[in-house]
Amino acid sequence: MTRAVMMASEAKAAALQQLMARSIYSTGIATGSGTDMIVIVTDPSSSRHLSNAGKHSKLGELIGRTVIAATHAALEMETGLSPASQRDVLVRLSRFGVTEEDIWNVAMLRYKERIPGILSKEKFVRCLRRKAQDPYLVAVVSAIIHITDEAEWTLLPENDAKLAACRLIREGFNLETTMGGENGSEPARESILRCLNRAISACVIREICPDISE
Repeated sequence: MTRAVMMASEAKAAALQQLMARSIYSTGIATGSGTDMIVIVTDPSSSRHLSNAGKHSKLGELIGRTVIAATHAALEMETGLSPASQRDVLVRLSRFGVTEEDIWNVAMLRYKERIPGILSKEKFVRCLRRKAQDPYLVAVVSAIIHITDEAEWTLLPENDAKLAACRLIREGFNLETTMGGENGSEPARESILRCLNRAISACVIREICPDISE
C-alpha cells in the first residue's frame, strides 16, 4: 500500500512536469498542490493478493499510467491547464514573474524615441499576445528557459549557460546584435531573462515596424 502511494505521487509529479506547470512558491516546476490527496483502498478478504506495486510490476505500471491520465484530465477540467494552454511564451515565462508589462517597459526604454506615434501599449500588447502563441517562439523560449534551470540546478556552469542562452536568443530570434548578457557577474537566470525580454520586445517591434533595426 505504501508503494502504491509512492507510485501515485511520482506519477502526479511526472504529469505536472509534462505540462511544465509552474510552482506558485518558487521559479521551479510544480510537483503537486497543497490540496492533493491520495486514498488507497484494499480488500483483505479477497483471494487475490498483489504483493508489489512498484515500477517493476504490472500493478505499478497501471497505477502510474492511470494517475498521469487522471491528473491531466482533472487539471484541464478544474483550471484549464493543458498542453494547449501551455503553448504560450508568456505562460512559460510567468513562473519567473515576467509579465506583459515588463516586456512593454523594455520596449518603451529601447524604442519609444525611435518610432514616436507608432508605438502604443494596446497595439504592442495585442501583437505580443499573438506572437507569444507562435509554436516556433515557444520552442525557442522553452529551450532558453531550460538552460536557466540547468544553471540553477548547477548542471551547467553559469558563464557557459549565459553564453549558450544568449547565442540561442540571437539565432532563435534572428537578431543582428548581441543582447549583452554573455559576460559579467550577474547570475545566469537574471542575465538570461533580461536578454530574453529584450529579444521578445524586439520581435514584437519588428512585427509592428518591420524597417526598424534592433
